[in-house]
Amino acid sequence: IGFTLLEVGSVSIRNTKNILLKNLLDLCVTSVVFYLFGYGLSNGESEHGFAGRDGFALTSSMFSSSVVETSARAHAHAFFSFAFAATSATIVSGAVAERFPFQSYAIMSAAMAGVIFPVVAHWPWATTGWANPAREGGSAVFDVGALDYAGGGVVHMVGGLAALWSVYM
Repeated sequence: IGFTLLEVGSVSIRNTKNILLKNLLDLCVTSVVFYLFGYGLSNGESEHGFAGRDGFALTSSMFSSSVVETSARAHAHAFFSFAFAATSATIVSGAVAERFPFQSYAIMSAAMAGVIFPVVAHWPWATTGWANPAREGGSAVFDVGALDYAGGGVVHMVGGLAALWSVYM
């Protein structure tokens, strides 16, 4: 709702419905695509730290636990991660307001939530990501690891760079 109000206030009156529809599209498209592909890419186990390779469509050993509390906690984490992916895609929505055809934006939103954001989010956030300071004895200061306070770095870096390239294109 916050992004919607910000974007509606930044466009001409004739594009208000377009912005409202784009923000609703972000929520719908990113939820489906992140569920099917994104969560597995961002939080699944990886061998070389680039992207996850399990947990797609929330099917993994971590979700098939017989303990209800563990399963509920895993699904809550998936919803929390989805909110970051949707936010990253919505940042692009404001940058391309009045510049992008609706169909092109729908494709870009799906790509952001399904592939681009999850792969980049895997690097510092997943325990097997190459930029995670806790991986195999890595250090946050003198090793490759990166600390991302509250997820703001990854969300805004991915959203901002995607917005820059979208406006450029």
